[in-house]
Amino acid sequence: RARTTLEYLAPEDVHDQLNELLTMLEVTCTRVTDAVTDRYFRHDDAVAWSWEGAL
Repeated sequence: RARTTLEYLAPEDVHDQLNELLTMLEVTCTRVTDAVTDRYFRHDDAVAWSWEGAL
């Protein structure tokens, strides 16, 4: 959606909508980063190791 919005926005409208566009891009980048992180860099909870018979 972000790409389409930017692609079809008239150049003269960019200045008027700059704050909204930058906010939209920031939100989009955050969502993409979160999706990639969840998909490729999943982290399981750490395993707590203990020694049997430890003090």
